[in-house]
Amino acid sequence: MKRFFVTLTVCATLAAVVSCEYDSPEIRFQQTTTFTNDYSKVIDALRDQTLTISQKMDLLADAMKNQTLTLSEKMSLLEEALKNQALTLSEKMDLMAKAYENGVLKYEELTGKLISEIKAANTGMAEKLDAIKRAVEAQTTDLNSKMDFIGKALDLIADTAEKGFDKNAEASGLVKAAIESLKGSMEKKLDAINDAIASQSATLSDKLTLIKGAVDAGLVGENSTLGLVKKAIDALNSTAGTANEKLDAIKEAINSPSSGLNVKLEAIKEAVAQGLVDVTTKQDLILAAINSSSSYSFTKDELLEVGDDYLLVDDAFWNANHQNYEMVRALKDLIPLSLPTKCKFYFKQDSGKYPLSGYEDTSFYGPLYEEGKILRVIQSSSELILAVNLQTESNNPNLISKNGHSCYFLKKVYRSCYYVFHVGIGGYAAGKKLKMENMGNKDNFAVKSEYIEYDFWSEAVATKLGVWGFHDLAYDPKVHPNRSKEFIIIEDK
Repeated sequence: MKRFFVTLTVCATLAAVVSCEYDSPEIRFQQTTTFTNDYSKVIDALRDQTLTISQKMDLLADAMKNQTLTLSEKMSLLEEALKNQALTLSEKMDLMAKAYENGVLKYEELTGKLISEIKAANTGMAEKLDAIKRAVEAQTTDLNSKMDFIGKALDLIADTAEKGFDKNAEASGLVKAAIESLKGSMEKKLDAINDAIASQSATLSDKLTLIKGAVDAGLVGENSTLGLVKKAIDALNSTAGTANEKLDAIKEAINSPSSGLNVKLEAIKEAVAQGLVDVTTKQDLILAAINSSSSYSFTKDELLEVGDDYLLVDDAFWNANHQNYEMVRALKDLIPLSLPTKCKFYFKQDSGKYPLSGYEDTSFYGPLYEEGKILRVIQSSSELILAVNLQTESNNPNLISKNGHSCYFLKKVYRSCYYVFHVGIGGYAAGKKLKMENMGNKDNFAVKSEYIEYDFWSEAVATKLGVWGFHDLAYDPKVHPNRSKEFIIIEDK
């Protein structure tokens, strides 16, 4: 037992000696840190094989902060370090980040070097994406530079990406991170976004992606993107270029998968309003937009026309595919929620029909739901469906001829729900006892102090084809000026 303890003591002594030998580089490293103001000695230290990667990284970080070294010397030190094949991409990113934080690199230089390192790096996708994200999160208000970098970096790694790599999702996440990294209040972030969108340097594609990022970051609502989109199209329209060049820029932006369908549809609408796109090209762009974000690939012979609140689709295509969830979901995304009928409100006297408001010919409400207008709320709503227009006399779909195709007229509606209308009581209706004429069995009617409330029950019916539809769903004020549901309010005598 005594000999055993002696042996342990000797081993411990030897271990201590060995430890001292292996700790000697640490001692040498401590000495080299005093030379960070001497360029040549820092170079020697970086080439010293006895120093660890961690020690060299610390040494270089100190050198980047050193006020006695020139900018040229610091750049040379960084280049020397980046040549080291033993450094991982993450470690090189650490060095470049330190250089950027200390003013050695401009942002464009940082991202340019990172692009080069990504090209040369033999590493996994996760490490590359992490390095890109860190560069995007660097503190700068220059969104244009960040957007340009995101596009170049993702294009680069997409060429060698592993199966399952989603460039669209990665771009959305990086743009969101870029916006969130901006300094200051929400107002200042919005100012930076507006400046980037109004700039002449960024592409329309990048600008639409930026708008989608602003939505994702919660800075603007999805239904409030029109102003930003208009600014982006205005910038495009004001640049010196031919009509074809502008159209090419619009097509490129629409084909890009990273800006989102809602933003693309707003861009197409604005391009039409500014005369950059004709009706035929509009349909082509809408088709490209939906196919860039859908797992189902639509053709011109399937999706024939997209209106503000309707679709025209080939009947054979619809009959064969209306149970395809992905296809129907994509079509739903193309149009806003609509009312199944147009609605007119009248106050009826013996002399004729008068408006409830007292200052309009009719109290007319259009096809779209707008919060705070006559349609106040939608209650007890069931699932959203694409409903077909039905023949008046039956539950058979009403077919329309379009471009040599037999097609259906479709709208996005609720299968069943209450539409709650509030119609203000004006001069003609004030002080009257009122009731509703021709109400449905499920409809509700009430007179309040300042308005008339009408709850209109709407319910789709099932067709023989297994789809849902409404009678007189289609509405064209030029062709069918009276195709609307009239709510007649009469004096109770």
